[in-house]
Amino acid sequence: MSILEAMLLGLLQGLTEFLPVSSSGHLVVAQSLIPNFQQPGVLFDALLHMGTLLAVVVFYKKDFALILSSLLPGSPRDNKKRKEGRRLLYIIILGSIPTAIIGFLFKDQVEALFVRPKLVGVMLLITGGILALSDRVEARGKGLAGMKGWKAVVIGIFQGIAVIPGISRSGVTIASGIMLGLKREFAMEYSFILAVPAVFGAVVLEAVRHLPAFISDVDLVAYILGMCVAGFVGYLTIGWLFKLLQMKRLVYFGIYCFIIGMLVVSIL
Repeated sequence: MSILEAMLLGLLQGLTEFLPVSSSGHLVVAQSLIPNFQQPGVLFDALLHMGTLLAVVVFYKKDFALILSSLLPGSPRDNKKRKEGRRLLYIIILGSIPTAIIGFLFKDQVEALFVRPKLVGVMLLITGGILALSDRVEARGKGLAGMKGWKAVVIGIFQGIAVIPGISRSGVTIASGIMLGLKREFAMEYSFILAVPAVFGAVVLEAVRHLPAFISDVDLVAYILGMCVAGFVGYLTIGWLFKLLQMKRLVYFGIYCFIIGMLVVSIL
């Protein structure tokens, strides 16, 4: 894999990680078109996700600061903010549990799916249907106050299912949040913040499994540059999606998923 190919894949990851079109599905298809593309496990994919994870942390830095400050002693006048921070941390932990269980139990089976582009096409069709349904929900809902524990678990299950390439993680978690009665902006915020522990855990696992290959057999410059491009483009994409979500435009991404899914199924 050349540096140019790594940067182009990073650009693709940054554009598709937060847009509800499945970044993993696009990476599988794109990598299948690169002659002799190889990587240790899905280590390169994991590093690209690390780049977009850093974009989430920077974009939602106030939320992460709120969580950290809620764990520290504070004055009584800060009690409301501390409760909000602890509440946010609580629902993140709850949502992460089913994701971790699914990822741990089916890790090897899921990794094998990353070389099956036709399956990606079928999953993109499913993602398109879910996005189309979510736009039919009325633009009402609640924020953090309306986030019950069981809702966090349900969204976490959807996030776990989204390890299948072609199922958009952001798409199904945002859509499920909207369908569960969450405010669209908060559904997006929770979806992206919930991704942080899941992606970080996946990156650590891949790094530990393939550390010898990472040190000796891969082009470190290409891998790092791909990660940086993914992070920079991903940060810009989050702001764009926020505006589209307010205008109820997820159906456009649903149509896109239908088109790409049909093309992948018929051509590959």
